[in-house]
Amino acid sequence: MTSAVDPPIEVAELLVRDAELLVVDTGWEIPGGWLAVTDGRVTGVGSAGSEPEARTTVRASGRLVTPGLINTHHHIYQNLTRSYAPAVNGSLFDWLTTLYPIWARLDEEGAYVSAYVGMAELLMGGGTARVSEMRELGLPVGIGCDGSASTDHASLWMETRAALLLGRYRGGPGAMTARDALDIATRGSARCLGREDELGHLRPGACADLVVWDLHEVALAGALSDPVEAWLRCGPARAWTTVVGGRVLVDRGEPRLRGLVEALRAHGAVARAMQGRST
Repeated sequence: MTSAVDPPIEVAELLVRDAELLVVDTGWEIPGGWLAVTDGRVTGVGSAGSEPEARTTVRASGRLVTPGLINTHHHIYQNLTRSYAPAVNGSLFDWLTTLYPIWARLDEEGAYVSAYVGMAELLMGGGTARVSEMRELGLPVGIGCDGSASTDHASLWMETRAALLLGRYRGGPGAMTARDALDIATRGSARCLGREDELGHLRPGACADLVVWDLHEVALAGALSDPVEAWLRCGPARAWTTVVGGRVLVDRGEPRLRGLVEALRAHGAVARAMQGRST
């Protein structure tokens, strides 16, 4: 399905319009599409020319709109010890014995600031398992960032791209496409959490969790034929707009979070203390 219209009932609180491509759900994409949101829920989607009135509008011209990527597994507190030099080049056992004594110092303040900063990073973003075979058997497969001190990031985009590349490495070019990987990171993760009715897609009634990705990045120059493949193969790794529950929390690539500067300052102080550094 490439286009459809499900009009909203009333003036929307938020309208995302003029998308290069709106990915509503697996198999449902709308070139030039729009999406309306009210009370934290998707109230309508449609093709250009049928847009409703709205109190706030996000213009997504030249951009890809997808459901929000869903993180199913993440040790967020480990962002306090990212790329910790004594641990990065050892074995797994060395990594554990080096970092576990440091993490034992985690207190309430450390837990708070690591969670706050970790969630801010997730908003910006989002092994060779037999994924294709598992999906063919109907098993739920999702995406997770795992450890912030092992992957050293909280980008679900990077993890989704890794799923694409590793799937093709194991099973060949036909084993995994960008749309397959996007489905795993949205619908698949929602299934893992038992929330596929309201998460992982942008059908009317779903939670208004979505991401607008800029296709004007230098890394995407010349990628003209397929926005979804271009998005995952070339970039971008950073969200242009992130909407969670109908709230715009990233706008034009910048987080709109109260207290983020203060939280980053506190996070740095806690990280230095845990790692035994004065500067």
